[in-house]
Amino acid sequence: MIAQIIRFDTCDIPSTIRLVKIRVEMGREDLLEHTKEILENADALFDGQRLLYIASDGSRHRILFEDNGLTIERSTEDMRSKTKLYRGGRGKTLICSQYGDMCLETELVNYDCRNGYRAAEYRIFSGGEAVTHQVIYWRRID
Repeated sequence: MIAQIIRFDTCDIPSTIRLVKIRVEMGREDLLEHTKEILENADALFDGQRLLYIASDGSRHRILFEDNGLTIERSTEDMRSKTKLYRGGRGKTLICSQYGDMCLETELVNYDCRNGYRAAEYRIFSGGEAVTHQVIYWRRID
């Protein structure tokens, strides 16, 4: 299936971009807590660079995969986050909620971008200390 126009919360996708409907699994391995979990199996729209999906909890996800890193956006009724991860450099994560805004530093450790599979190992820092160290992946399952 091809979607012509999609209005997706934080972005308007022009009608000239063709997005293909796929099924995607999203998972996470927490390297601080030593846990693994599948977070979501969802229908998604993908154009080779952008992945858009709505999770079972109603949160909206937009991931932009680029050669030099990736951007992960998530929004709910109460919160929005945007995480920028760059190869060979530091990035930022911004979390906005009714309690205020928080900006933290990020570091992309490893970025794997293959056909049907994308993964990022990254850290989030607060006060110079890693508060998150995880691998998050998206895998096409259809």
